[in-house]
Order: sequence, then structure tokens, then C-alpha cells
Amino acid sequence: MWRLSQVLGELQIPWTGVLDVMTAEHYAPVRELVVDQASQIAAGGLSASRPITSAMVEQEERAYVKATLERLDAALGATPTTWMGPGWSQSALTPGILADAGVRVMLDWGNDDAPYRVEAAAPLWSVPVSWELTDVAAMLERDVEPAVYAESVERAIDVLVRDGAQTPRMLCLHLHPWLSGEAFRTRALRPVLARLAQRDDVWLATPEQMVVHAAGDI
Repeated sequence: MWRLSQVLGELQIPWTGVLDVMTAEHYAPVRELVVDQASQIAAGGLSASRPITSAMVEQEERAYVKATLERLDAALGATPTTWMGPGWSQSALTPGILADAGVRVMLDWGNDDAPYRVEAAAPLWSVPVSWELTDVAAMLERDVEPAVYAESVERAIDVLVRDGAQTPRMLCLHLHPWLSGEAFRTRALRPVLARLAQRDDVWLATPEQMVVHAAGDI
């Protein structure tokens, strides 16, 4: 985490830290790093090993979301309004439950290149993560070389910039510190991130900033 956050800080790239309750409550150095350096904090559920599932009854899932937000508020001093479930886990009820709990931005659906309002759970917005370009999907599950992965991110953004000349486009890049923070992977990512930070045709923003830009408010 420290290596990756240092690179992002040096390049002045805003980033969103996803924190689950167990990490926030029991790993003070990690919590303090995210609070001090992240541009935004997203709620990551109770823990990575306790996902939301369709086996939960509605009352149980509502209690899960409520407990997550309340305990993160106690640990962080503020309640996150952005959510990314452990492993992107959801049930069919999750969007509505999140909206009822005050969550305004959801990062669990990898299905578009632009943020959009979840009409069935207004005022919730979805900011889709590019699953193919998560470091887990590419480097861990498919053994893509770090340099090739980094180049793929840049090539994807080149295409999205061209597409964006007609319709606004975005790429929500999801990096895991335990993977991309390894020295040899960070070394491959840094030059690409540096070039992106210098481009005047790319806006580096948090999910909430993108939603504010798209909707005017959240």
C-alpha cells in the first residue's frame, strides 16, 4: 500500500481507498494511510471474507449495510457514500438497500464506460469498474505480464478518449495494493500513470467527482 500510494502521491493522481470494517477497526496504519492520502473513501462491506449473497433475507442484508456504514463512520469520523461490496458481491436487493442507507455511488457493476443513474434505486449512481483491466483479472487470473498490462490500460484510454469526442467516456481502474503494490508491478505501472497524469485530454477523478460532473449533484 505504501509503495503504490507513494507513486500516486508523487504523480498527484487522486485515488479512492476501499476500506472494509475489519481493516478500518483492526489495522490502524492502513486506516490512517487511507484517511490521510486517499481523495475519497468507499465502504467495502464488513470484511473481504463476508460478502453479500442472495441467501441473505432482506432484513439480514439491511443490517449488514447498516452495520458497515455505522462502524466505518465510527472508525473514520465520516460515513462513506460510495460502496464497493467484497468481491463485487450483491443480491437483487442490494442497490435499493444501498440507496435507502444513504449510499449514492456504487462500484459493483462492470458493464459500461460511463457513469449512469440506477433508475430502480434512485438517487443511486453506478460507476462501472473495468473488470477486464483490473489487476486481478489481468495479472493474477490471466498471467498478463506487468508491462503488457500497463500498456493495455494506456491503449484502452486512447480508445476511450477518441470515443469521448462524441460521447463522454471513463475508465474506472481498480488496483489492489497487495498485487499492484509489488515492486516489479509498480515499476511497470509508474511510467504509464505518469504519462496519463501529464495528458490534457484525460481528467483524473474520483467516482464521486465523476457523478457530480454527470449529474450536477449526488
